[in-house]
Amino acid sequence: MSRIAVIVVAVLALLGSAGRAASAQNSKPVNEQTVYEIAAHLRCVVCQSLSVADSPSEMATQMRAIIRERLAAGESPADIQRYFVDRYGDWILLAPPRRRRPRWCGAGPIARAVFAHRRSPSTRR
Repeated sequence: MSRIAVIVVAVLALLGSAGRAASAQNSKPVNEQTVYEIAAHLRCVVCQSLSVADSPSEMATQMRAIIRERLAAGESPADIQRYFVDRYGDWILLAPPRRRRPRWCGAGPIARAVFAHRRSPSTRR
């Protein structure tokens, strides 16, 4: 009975190591310049004023490791950036996308100024 258990454990160990070797062969080599370029656009969660590329914090180191792993898995830089935005929101981007306000939003203060000028006592005679 113990021989069967030893054989089963050995077979499972071999299958597990073969799977890791196959996944290591499927991963692409990671260019550190690409890691830096992606990390340069992300805000460090700890420092908040530095990019992940420039921050010495442990969190930034972990984020760079995530970037490396995802690049090795074949994800594009846009996919990786989307991953961090999904987790942290647009705040994680050092240059978040600009949200355009509708044009009519600027009309309110102007209209109030015009109508206030028309109703002021100095313009009545």
